Parts: sequence; structure tokens; C-alpha cells
Amino acid sequence: DRWRVDARNPRNFTHCRHCDSAFEMVLKRAPTRDADELRERRRRFVRRTISNFALSALSLQVGLCFLAMLLRAIDQREILVVLFKLPQVEGTPPAGEGTFRNAVLHHKSTYYLAALLALLFFLGLGAVFGLCR
Repeated sequence: DRWRVDARNPRNFTHCRHCDSAFEMVLKRAPTRDADELRERRRRFVRRTISNFALSALSLQVGLCFLAMLLRAIDQREILVVLFKLPQVEGTPPAGEGTFRNAVLHHKSTYYLAALLALLFFLGLGAVFGLCR
């Protein structure tokens, strides 16, 4: 069915591109009998959509946090803190002198931003290679 998506003619979804005969659409589920059943189907769809979105958003945030911690583990001298120059909490040790715990407490925005930028960079790189193949 990839040819239907790649083709430029929108009739390819409903008609054969060679003989122009209409496709016979067949309902694969039991038809909806009444308004209550329709409401229940709608409720299930919305619940499933919202739960999938929440799970995806939570997974993305957890992944970004782990990537941020990995970047901090690699950046022992806190060069990213100096590079981004984001506002820091008063009383924070100068960049390069803090521990991993100090970075988690005081420089989390710097490493979260670095993780987000790294993710966007690699997504863009993957898209370029994917489209240019």
C-alpha cells in the first residue's frame, strides 16, 4: 500500500489507478447500534489517546533527564555551564568545582538544554540521512 501514499493522485485511496474502479470498503468491526455505544467508543478512543500522549510525554522527559545526566557525567569540568551562561542559583560553586550532586541541584537547566539540543541535532541528522538516501 506504499504506492497509494507516494502517489500524487488523491483518488488512489478510493479507486484503482489502473482501471479506475471504486474499491469496496468493508467495515471490519461490528456496526455501532445506538448513541450509548457510540459515546462509549468515543470515550475509549479519547482515554487511549490521552494515555498514549501522557506516556509518550513522560518517556520523553525521563529520556531527556537521563541524557542530561549522561552529558553532565561526560562534562566533568562543567564547560557547558560556562558556554550557555544560564542564570544560576546564588551561592553555587564556580563552574568546574562542583560535584555531580551539585550539578543536579544547581545546573539542571543547563544540562537539560544541552540534552534537548543534542536530541534535536540527532533527530535532524537522522532526518537528513533518511530523506537523502
